[in-house]
Amino acid sequence: GSNVVITITVDVASSVANGSTLTNEATADGNETDPDPTNNEDDEPTDVVRKADLRIAKDDGVTQVTAGDGVTYQYTITVNNDGPSDADNVTVTEDSFPAGFTMGTVSSSQGACAAFDCNLGTIAAGGSATITVAYTVPSDTQAGSETNTVSVTSDEPDPDPSDNTGSDTNEVLTEIELNIVKRFYTIDEDTGLRVYDGPVEQGMNGFFELVVTNDGPSDATNVSVTDTVNGALGVTAVSVTTSSVAGNESCDPASQIIACTIPTLAVGDDSVVITVEYEAAEFLDPDTVGFGTESGDDFRFLFVNGYILEGSSDPDSVVAGAEDGHVMRLIAPDGTVELLPYVGTKNEVFFDADGDGVEELGFTMHLSCSDLFVGGFGEGGGQGPVAGVDDEWQIASWSILRYNGSFFKGCGDVVVPDDVINTAYADGADSNSTLDSDEKVSGSDTVQIIRQLKIEIRNDPVIKGKKMDVLLNNTGEDILTITQIEITWPTANGELRSVGFGGQNTIWIGADEAPDATITVFEAGSDLTIDPGEALKLGFFFQGKTKGGTYTVTVTLEGGLTTEVTTITAAL
Repeated sequence: GSNVVITITVDVASSVANGSTLTNEATADGNETDPDPTNNEDDEPTDVVRKADLRIAKDDGVTQVTAGDGVTYQYTITVNNDGPSDADNVTVTEDSFPAGFTMGTVSSSQGACAAFDCNLGTIAAGGSATITVAYTVPSDTQAGSETNTVSVTSDEPDPDPSDNTGSDTNEVLTEIELNIVKRFYTIDEDTGLRVYDGPVEQGMNGFFELVVTNDGPSDATNVSVTDTVNGALGVTAVSVTTSSVAGNESCDPASQIIACTIPTLAVGDDSVVITVEYEAAEFLDPDTVGFGTESGDDFRFLFVNGYILEGSSDPDSVVAGAEDGHVMRLIAPDGTVELLPYVGTKNEVFFDADGDGVEELGFTMHLSCSDLFVGGFGEGGGQGPVAGVDDEWQIASWSILRYNGSFFKGCGDVVVPDDVINTAYADGADSNSTLDSDEKVSGSDTVQIIRQLKIEIRNDPVIKGKKMDVLLNNTGEDILTITQIEITWPTANGELRSVGFGGQNTIWIGADEAPDATITVFEAGSDLTIDPGEALKLGFFFQGKTKGGTYTVTVTLEGGLTTEVTTITAAL
């Protein structure tokens, strides 16, 4: 009538297949005979359910990476099985590999990986497996955070799936090293090749290039290029002649302040070349001066400090921004314009250099082609800045345009060979800096502006007879020698028959050069030199001559210096 309870504790092997049935059979026996032995045995089938508690962790080893640094980084993924069952068909998947990274080799401690999908096979309860992924950060990766997420699954149910996903975040840094090189050049008319480090003649066109590169290691974005061009160099055109790989560079319209944007400047051979064309200390042109002078003088003085004073002594002239005429403007090296009241007469202007209105502290400039402003200062009578007093306002070059009833008479000169230095800047930002910080670099170069031979066109000889005269003034200190003469004239004039120099000295005879001529071969014995301070005439004799039209004369001197090209546009 009694009973005994026996309790047996068993472990189910973690490797037993999921869904298996385990049957346990027990038998009772004794010394006595059992009248009913049919119930001396019993069994209990037990269905096996596997459960594997997997957890995954991702470790990059570093928290910051630098775009384009060339380093191969790696991260490690560790999968642990906390049981109680073995986990079969364990698969690790990359859920979101950073778009800014480049994946390298993938290896695992067991199983196999294709690209990044890794099948680790079976991980026993209490066991683990690892995956190692190598990666690099390309130079075009942008600064910011990049997050990588991985997940793990197996054939067994996971009692705690909350740790089946692992992620890690890297901070991507960028580092740029910008370079900008500025170089002045001119174009040789004979060869068409560039000439570096040479002077530019007053009134002639020159160029400079800004070459912007990036030594990285990261790509640069939103790079700005700026250059406040000295007032001696009147900017006429700005263009991007070479694009970076990304393209879309842009520059503001031509002005004295160059402003360009480079959206992307890749590291290495990528470069952007910005070309700027300018006119050196330009002469006043009756077609473009804009003052409308008819009873006065237009003037333009360039000072060694880079300021420009221009205007008109004609009370009826029109200056942009003024409410009435008879006004002049002072243009700063950065292009800022200040309107000044005109003080003076038809043939002279008073300039109050310090702007305080005290006449004793200013100086008068005579508006005449005969005043040479030797050394950039006035000669006698206070006609110009005074050496030792107005040194800051020493004249570098000047140009005057006079209207004498029926024609324009222009003259100008460089009185101080002006070494103009100009600096450009390239500015960008990386993770370690901001604009106007340590990534701002500069490039400088110097160009010298030199004088041209001054030309005056006389009116009466053009009207009368078959001859047109050009008066050449040597305003320098050296003997000038003419090597080439170019002239264009109205077709109605017919052929150019001869050219004289210094009175009746014939230096060229021909009959087949109409309507333009370039003369480089002169008559034997021609003495084409002009002494300092002397003025000699070039006389052009035509087969027939019209009383109206346009005449253009260019004289080239020994050493390659050319004259100003003077054009008569009025009816003669």
